[in-house]
Amino acid sequence: MRHRDRKEPVDEACRAASRDHGNAWNRATSRLAKRPERANEYAALLKKHKGNTNRARGELARSHRAEFRQLLFDELAKLGRRRCECGAEILPGSTCWACPPESAIPGGLVPEVHWRQGRKVGRTLYIHRSGSESGQLVGMVDTPELAAEICEAMNARGSTERSGESRAADERP
Repeated sequence: MRHRDRKEPVDEACRAASRDHGNAWNRATSRLAKRPERANEYAALLKKHKGNTNRARGELARSHRAEFRQLLFDELAKLGRRRCECGAEILPGSTCWACPPESAIPGGLVPEVHWRQGRKVGRTLYIHRSGSESGQLVGMVDTPELAAEICEAMNARGSTERSGESRAADERP
């Protein structure tokens, strides 16, 4: 999506990652819809959306968010994805875009990254790297208040790391 937003050609790795994520989403919503305890609800949603399975499954996923997220994470795990300690999804053998390795940064300090809420919705999270005008979408949370809390915590964590203090002091027991 970032390539499309910037009107850049989409490279094959990003196209494959997008395709894999879409396929995982489809498999997860399908598994959710096929659960016996969801059969009546799914049938009602199919009728409501005139047989449009994607809309019915999407609404079912939104109404059973925690269950759907677990199914989606299971599907992504089958693809070899894993989650970084910051919560970002990463591929095996790659580094997290939100937490670059200290060895790749001169002086071992984390580059200046500023987190902010979305301006329109307020539930979206963006990061801005130093020297970059456009932000990168990180994700969306349930409430604007939660987004504000996450941004505040991540910005505080970043300023602590840039000052040279250890990460261990920030970690919660």
